[in-house]
Amino acid sequence: MFKNEQDYWNTVRQVLEETEFGLLDSVGKKVVDLFANSKFKNPNQMMTPDEEMELNHMEDEIVIYRGIGTDEKIDFKKYGYGLHWTTNKDIAMWFARGRGGHFKALLTATISRDKVVAYFNQKGEQEVLINPSDLNVNIIINKWSEKWELI
Repeated sequence: MFKNEQDYWNTVRQVLEETEFGLLDSVGKKVVDLFANSKFKNPNQMMTPDEEMELNHMEDEIVIYRGIGTDEKIDFKKYGYGLHWTTNKDIAMWFARGRGGHFKALLTATISRDKVVAYFNQKGEQEVLINPSDLNVNIIINKWSEKWELI
């Protein structure tokens, strides 16, 4: 099916970029399996050389953010916190605002750089792909009005 490990990781990146796997529903869990339980163990091959260099120059502990907009509150204990995060708070807020729905959340977490599966920045989103089980997440904002309101 795949010619080699690089071909596998290129395909995984393409799937991740062309689809939005928000939470760890049954599909999201299968996506985690693509990098967590693969016979190929070098997901860093998904990154371009520039992205790998950017990741390697980050601090040992990285603050990451995730913006969410939905029609109903999310049961994070059931669905987890998602695979796609960003190192840029403004980008996370943009995602929350742009997703529609009445419930908005801005999540923040700190993750060790060595736990980052991959870093993508070709779209300028400073995206960090993580395994949600590696996170201790704080929900810092959970409602939207004309401005973000802390609770």
